Amino acid sequence: MSINILTIDGGGIRGLMSAQILNHIEEKIQEYTSSKIKIGEHFDLIVGTSTGGILTCVYCFPGKDGKPLYSSKEAVSFYLKNGGKIFSNTFWSKFKSLWGISKSKYDGKKLREVVDSYIGGGIGIDKATTNMMITSVDAITNDLFLFKSHKAKLDDNRNFTFKDAALSTSAAPIYLPPHKVGNTALVDGGMSLNNPSISGYIEALKMFPKAKEINLLSIGTGSKINKFDYNDIKNWGIYGWLFNVGKFKGSPLVDLILSSSSNGTEYLTTKLYDKKLNGEYLRIDPILGDGVIFNMDEASDENLKEMTKSSKNTIEHYKKDIEKFLKKTL
Repeated sequence: MSINILTIDGGGIRGLMSAQILNHIEEKIQEYTSSKIKIGEHFDLIVGTSTGGILTCVYCFPGKDGKPLYSSKEAVSFYLKNGGKIFSNTFWSKFKSLWGISKSKYDGKKLREVVDSYIGGGIGIDKATTNMMITSVDAITNDLFLFKSHKAKLDDNRNFTFKDAALSTSAAPIYLPPHKVGNTALVDGGMSLNNPSISGYIEALKMFPKAKEINLLSIGTGSKINKFDYNDIKNWGIYGWLFNVGKFKGSPLVDLILSSSSNGTEYLTTKLYDKKLNGEYLRIDPILGDGVIFNMDEASDENLKEMTKSSKNTIEHYKKDIEKFLKKTL
């Protein structure tokens, strides 16, 4: 018995590149299987963090026939059509939050509106078109809070809505306020599992104990382009690390935590598959062009164009690896 799992990293608007890469992969799967199968029904388990969690919800959201409502192409449109709306603020909003110093940079209203338009309606995750797990962290208890569709089918108390799962996993501190579910205050899963590949593998082991092979496709959102220099950071304090407006615009500390977390998990997963684990493993991390602005909320038209260029280059770079992985796992 062979199991296929997909994991998708966090990274804000850079999820556009993950979606574009997965659009190519969906097209290849359809070509090889002579079918119209979608991402949300091909994989036995999909695990997502933050923007990857939103993508997971979109892929697994059911239509009236119980099959995935959205194609991977429509997931790409989610970012192209709504990225600028989600990450936009009036001057008055910026002033009231002191540009993210006194409260979160965005109030989350626009994100809630967009998420509700795609995966609202109070649909529970027990209706997911395949098994899915969405990561988040409870800021009150400091514990992981995992939305699991297979657990939701067994326990009504764990049957949260797609909307709650998406808003919880993407509530990045500094950028967005926590999302309240019951007595919790849930924040971005990237605070613990920005690259959820190992957690996805472990979940698959528990779900499919008789599986002889677990094939893992892990999709990233790109590694940081601007490497810090000692002279750049030696005098940084709270403001420099959290609210930098100079060479490293945005929140360098958040970017550093998320990127290093993903890279560390990638290293461990690669070593485990090389030495121990049975199955195929492919990690695809977008190759960022010089014009890409790394900030997770940089959703300008120009940056979306630059990320689209990077996606095309990444797909070309990994073309043979993708074909090899799919032919071995289909």
